[in-house]
Formats: sequence, C-alpha cells, structure tokens
Amino acid sequence: MYFQEIRNGPYIGLDNANRLFSFLEMVENDLNLILKNEKCVLKLEIISVHPILGLASNLLKKSIEIARVAECSHIITSATAVASQNLFKKFGFKTVHKVLFNDFLEDGEPVFKNLHDNGSGAELMLYKLE
Repeated sequence: MYFQEIRNGPYIGLDNANRLFSFLEMVENDLNLILKNEKCVLKLEIISVHPILGLASNLLKKSIEIARVAECSHIITSATAVASQNLFKKFGFKTVHKVLFNDFLEDGEPVFKNLHDNGSGAELMLYKLE
C-alpha cells in the first residue's frame, strides 16, 4: 500500500529510514487541519533515550519552557513507542489522531510488527499551553 512512498523517500538507500519517514507522514497528515489558525507551534521530533536516566522527562520539561517563552499555543509530536506515549500523557498531552501499525503495509504486510514494546500504533499528540 505504501510501497512507492517508501521507495521514493528522502533517504537514498536507507529503506528503514524511509519506512519511518513515510509512516510519520501518514500519522501527521491532518496536522495543518488541526493547527490551521495557530501562529506558533513547537513540533517535537523523535525522543529516544534509555528510560533509567530520566533524560526524556527533562528534555520535555525544557521543551515546554521554551515553547512558553516563544509564546507558542501548542506543542505537537508523533509518539511511536509506548514509553513515549505514556511520557507525553503524563505531561498532559492528548491524543488527537492514532494510526495503527497494522494499517501501514508494504507488499501487503505490516511494516512494523513484533515490536519490543507490543505497541499497536503511533499517536499524534497535542499539548495546549496555558
């Protein structure tokens, strides 16, 4: 279903990077509709650190501070791992869109399967700054 998007992705010779890129494009497809009237939105990209150190929590706290100083109205992110989804929820992020991994197919097979965290999909998550 997404064979062409993966093959034509921006990362030449890096199929796995193109798979992730294409999947996140699908997750974030409605981003402009969700945030159409907002002037300043901070978009967080991938957070991938070992949970024992607490770095992700500290990075997220600092990101919220930066967004406030910049007078952003929202922070948005695509969380693909269960741990990331739980961390964002802990900080008050709300899921506005979810795409199941089983719906993202290449040659009729799910691209992402048998994941270490048993995740079922990615969540587009939004935090409204007060």
